[in-house]
Amino acid sequence: MKQYTHVNRNGVCVKKQRDLKRQLNYNHLNLTNKTVCCGELDFPEIQCDLPALPDYIALYSQPSDYHRTEMTAVSFYDYDNKMDGQHGLYNAIKYNNRKDLDSFKKRFHGVKIFFMPDYSIFGDIQAYENYHRIGRAREVALWLTMENNSVVIPNIAAGSTRDFEYIFDGYENVKVAGISTKSKLIKSEDRKLLQETIDEAVIRMPTLETFVVYDISADNKDANILFAGAREKGIKVVIPDNSMKIRNRILKVRRDAK
Repeated sequence: MKQYTHVNRNGVCVKKQRDLKRQLNYNHLNLTNKTVCCGELDFPEIQCDLPALPDYIALYSQPSDYHRTEMTAVSFYDYDNKMDGQHGLYNAIKYNNRKDLDSFKKRFHGVKIFFMPDYSIFGDIQAYENYHRIGRAREVALWLTMENNSVVIPNIAAGSTRDFEYIFDGYENVKVAGISTKSKLIKSEDRKLLQETIDEAVIRMPTLETFVVYDISADNKDANILFAGAREKGIKVVIPDNSMKIRNRILKVRRDAK
């Protein structure tokens, strides 16, 4: 906050406070200035240690599921346009839109656990776009922690192996991490990248104890294969229920009964 001199209508010089963070759209500094930044890209540090793990994962787009169980975690594993529009949480933080921020506080009231937003990143998009989306996710995670008093599970995602050089910066003290297998098992190249991301996380996150996995398959067959190496290294792997997993399990029972 800086002062500037202003001459009022009576010709008297008065000093007023200048809110440069607001004027320059740097409102996120209210969050990032309260933590440390890590790596070459200065990503905010995220910490996570949960005494009790989620037993159900709700989607952002399904507020009726937010309190399904005592330990439900709310995730952002939706399409980006569902959770990151013009009046999404990131823009509310960026522009300090009090009306929208208050709306999110009401929406998230009582939610104990979140997954960090999973803004889509890709290997064939401009690198700066991926940097920006990862940075935005960290800022939203800080808001959920500081303003909503919730625990945020950091999300691990990569658009290509080149992202390994920075996506783990600031995760050095993370004990519980989230990861999604959704839409990453059909193409062999996507499955290969997911496996490499899991393996890299085990190497680069020295305090990691648990993966909490968003998986929508009827069974956990593919996920169990992907996380077998992590389990062998002593990492706990938890795959909670979610609405799509329950639906697919019901459909599988019906198919098998025919």
